[in-house]
Amino acid sequence: MAFLLTPVAAQAAPGDLPSPATAVSVLRVPGGGVDLSWDLPVDYGDGGLTGFVVHRSSAGVDTSYAVPFSASLSWSESDAPLDAAYAVSATNPVGEGDTGSYVAQTPVGEALIAAASDRDGGPVRMTEWALPQPVASVSRPAGQGQSDAALGMSLSPDGRMLLSTRPAPGGWQLWSEPVDRSAPPVLLWSSATVLDHPAWSPDGSRVAVGTQASVPSTYVLASTGGAPVREIPATTDPSWMPDGSTLVVSRTAGGPSLPLALVDATSGATKGTLTGTEGATRPEVSPDGRWIAFRRSRVGDVNPRGVYVMPAAGGVARVVPDTAVAVGDLTWSPRGDELGMVLTNMPGSPNSLYRSTIGVDGTPSAVSAHLGARVYQGIQRGVWVGARVAIGPAPSITGPGSALPLDASALPPGTGLTCTLDASPAIPCTGAFSIGKLTTGRHLLLVRSREPSGRESVAARAFMHDSTSPVVRLGTTVGAVTLASTTAATYSATDASGVASYDVRSRRAARGGTFGDFATVAASTTSTRVAVPLSVGYQTCWSVRARDQLGNTSAWSSERCTARPIDDRALTRSTTGWTRRTGSSSYLGTHTSTTRSGARLTVASVKARQIYLVATRCPSCGTATIYVGSTKIGSVSLVSATTRRQSILALPARSLRSGTLSIVATSKSGRLVQVDGIALRTV
Repeated sequence: MAFLLTPVAAQAAPGDLPSPATAVSVLRVPGGGVDLSWDLPVDYGDGGLTGFVVHRSSAGVDTSYAVPFSASLSWSESDAPLDAAYAVSATNPVGEGDTGSYVAQTPVGEALIAAASDRDGGPVRMTEWALPQPVASVSRPAGQGQSDAALGMSLSPDGRMLLSTRPAPGGWQLWSEPVDRSAPPVLLWSSATVLDHPAWSPDGSRVAVGTQASVPSTYVLASTGGAPVREIPATTDPSWMPDGSTLVVSRTAGGPSLPLALVDATSGATKGTLTGTEGATRPEVSPDGRWIAFRRSRVGDVNPRGVYVMPAAGGVARVVPDTAVAVGDLTWSPRGDELGMVLTNMPGSPNSLYRSTIGVDGTPSAVSAHLGARVYQGIQRGVWVGARVAIGPAPSITGPGSALPLDASALPPGTGLTCTLDASPAIPCTGAFSIGKLTTGRHLLLVRSREPSGRESVAARAFMHDSTSPVVRLGTTVGAVTLASTTAATYSATDASGVASYDVRSRRAARGGTFGDFATVAASTTSTRVAVPLSVGYQTCWSVRARDQLGNTSAWSSERCTARPIDDRALTRSTTGWTRRTGSSSYLGTHTSTTRSGARLTVASVKARQIYLVATRCPSCGTATIYVGSTKIGSVSLVSATTRRQSILALPARSLRSGTLSIVATSKSGRLVQVDGIALRTV
């Protein structure tokens, strides 16, 4: 672009009109405005140039705008029709020259929106510069209910929405509006104190904003607005870490040289500090989550004033050259490789926007580039806007079945995405990133977009992954033998992400034989106590497994086993002398008894390691001896000072035996042997 301070006639013939302006450029910025710039005409005509006329053609309607002569050779409008094309003619004392060819708009993917005032100290207003090389500026008129003045700004993760803090009668307000002005602004919150440095959470669900006061605070609220859900006193200048739950803040209580702090956005609790950031303010985390930029500007800081960049994980802070006086916010490019800064006392106009390239190792470029803004000065705050890829809301702790939603809806068709997990190679991805099974711990996902034009953006999400199954603990030991129809299975589990449910299963074996298949007792239950059904004459074993909130499922626990006795009615009276009777005090309502020595009850085809006799004990009772095959297992005395029915009497444990089981009355005749049942265990 050429600049003209004093127009003079060039190759003029008397009465000639000037030729059209040359090199007309029409850039459409993300905010919906257009920036026009042009060079001087080849032929000024007669008498020198007096001005220009911008011609706009849209929907068959031509509109003209007179532009007084100025050194900027530029013009802009804030809300331009998408189909508008433009031409620029020149004027001289003779009149207006030829219009020339109309030029269509060239969309610009990125811009810097700043709060700036006129050269002559006029009011602060929102202004937008097209990038990569600003050629003009577009003033953004305030929306309905808004003040023209804006202080702090922040961009939503997908680049569509702009946060701004603005003065209002009796206080300050926090507003949200589409960058492209496609919908009216929305008032999110009003405060009596000055609101500054708003920040949008990486998943777009919350915003944080600081205050300027003698004792400032950071407030966290839903991105849809409403009363703050958390106040974090004695902090300000919030910026979100890529985990979406941690804020980097400046601290104000305790002196001017405190390091930046990490605080929990939900609880407000301090999680730590960043060594090497003493005296830092205005922290800004890069979109890839790798770097934190901040400025030092307070008098008395041990470290020199300026803008610094350090690893977000901690490390050495590198100063950006020639940034001794940083007066406003810092803002990262959508790619995370450039830093925009509001600086003063540098070559060019004071208090202007500059940019510095940040290397892959965090080293800033040796020289910061001036962004060349011409119309407005006194810039206070700026934000780098442009559509970008985003990672949507997701649990802070993920599991093997989890997926992180990817949002590329703000980007043009044909945009490709690649995902990098930790240090693994980048892979193509779209829609959602399926996590799969990772090691338990902290992980970082980077998503990069590349548009057909070559423009790129990046998003980061740090998350905790839980692939560890719950630890199951069984409750009170189950009795070896029970006469009841059920046994209580009690259990519990612990897990970092919380226990969601339990499964309980059981299996059984008749007469101590082979166990059958498992049967489900309870599936996906939240109860820690269930009744396991027991069958007469069967040994039943149960086990449990737990499932956490993320789907990790433990292995089945060890088994707890119990046996329900065979009823006396299932025993064969192999000899005479036995009498079978009913009675409510007997196991299953019957018992079989004898007073004859040598009387025998049998049951065929048993297998057991330990045998339990269910019998009546009384003062007149005798002795019973148990055999498996020809092997004597042991004898039990049924004598007791009082009568006790349904007594469970354990025989000595043996190695596994199989065969016909015999119960023999081995006391002298006349002593009572009253049998209720026999229980068998193999485990």
